[in-house]
Amino acid sequence: GPPSQEGAIASLGKRAELAYQRGRWSEAAEIARHALDLSEPSDKRRQGLQCLRGEALLKAGEPRLADAAFSEVLDAGDSPYRARALLSGALARAALGDDLGADALRQELQQAHPAGALEGEPAAGR
Repeated sequence: GPPSQEGAIASLGKRAELAYQRGRWSEAAEIARHALDLSEPSDKRRQGLQCLRGEALLKAGEPRLADAAFSEVLDAGDSPYRARALLSGALARAALGDDLGADALRQELQQAHPAGALEGEPAAGR
């Protein structure tokens, strides 16, 4: 897109991250949505913004919207955010009562990232 739009997306992304860090979940999700609305489908930043939006929605108690955000990341194929979308997408699906869906995502995550590959992830059963 035009440079002004590029700058707007970057600045909205920063604002969304800041709101998220401050625990303002709904605000973070809304700002990330604005950035996504401005971005082209091919924009490499989309997956990161969708992950941020999904995680904010999850914390805001909106697992259905969160699941949709993570699904977009997963549908886009391989990206640096795929593991995050699998991990958080499983949490969203579990919150929706979709245990089968959650298990499917967890299984894919384990195959793609064998135990210990994801730092800061609690081990199962602890």
